[in-house]
Amino acid sequence: MLLLYFFGGRAIETSIAEAKLVTANDAFITLQTTHDDAKALQILKESNPALFELYSYSQALKSQDIKTLETLSQSSNTIIADVSGYTVATLQKKPVESVLYNELVLLQEAYLAIKAGDNKQAKSKLEAIDERSALATITGFLKHSLIKAN
Repeated sequence: MLLLYFFGGRAIETSIAEAKLVTANDAFITLQTTHDDAKALQILKESNPALFELYSYSQALKSQDIKTLETLSQSSNTIIADVSGYTVATLQKKPVESVLYNELVLLQEAYLAIKAGDNKQAKSKLEAIDERSALATITGFLKHSLIKAN
């Protein structure tokens, strides 16, 4: 009987999560054509806060809305916070440090080194990227490809 409750509860939980994703997706699709649909914005915010922040970032970037970008720079989503803070500083023509953009440059340099056949240089660039980085998965794949190449 206990197993029945467990599996029944898991099925209900999965169904609710899937319904939230479908609802968020519908709201996101609506916002692609009607950018100021308040109902769709609210649904997206409630159903998928991460996608809402990404949408908000894209809209703020298009309109160069510094106030919204400053708010997003305080996000718990480290990627949204980093790119938003970087964008604010760029729009205000202020110097800025960005972990994500710095790591993207390292990743690009490593990729170019791999293409040029300079695996030692590529490995050096990849090792400079923090293992806790949002780019860690991609970095790991590239490191693995270097092992196979040697």
